[in-house]
Amino acid sequence: MTPPTLRLQIVTPEARVFEGEAHFVELPGAEGDLGIYPGHVRLVTGLGAGEIRVHSAEGPASFVVLGGHVEIDPERVTVLALFASPEEEKVQIEEAIRRAKTALEMAENQPPEQVQDDLAWLRIELARGKKRWGI
Repeated sequence: MTPPTLRLQIVTPEARVFEGEAHFVELPGAEGDLGIYPGHVRLVTGLGAGEIRVHSAEGPASFVVLGGHVEIDPERVTVLALFASPEEEKVQIEEAIRRAKTALEMAENQPPEQVQDDLAWLRIELARGKKRWGI
């Protein structure tokens, strides 16, 4: 007999990041971590920053999330995240954040005309990133 499942959706303002069946979902609630099995009591709560771990017949999957809300009922979990991305993209996200911090630190010590050049370069990088990530 197969274990019961619940329907999981992870969506952002830009896209549906995941939709499928899960046996168990772990997620960062605003007040602490939550573990959700099929049959969970109805709940609406805030979503913290961290990792959603999905346990399903297809194997485990992980997603990085940054804030939002979660709606849980006995047969369904809907995650409305401000940002969500598959865990395997975490390295690229961390690199982009590191580069943005470095650029900001450099801009603070540059003459205004150099900052304008750097901003033009960052706008090009942002456009490339949006195209690559489908944003």
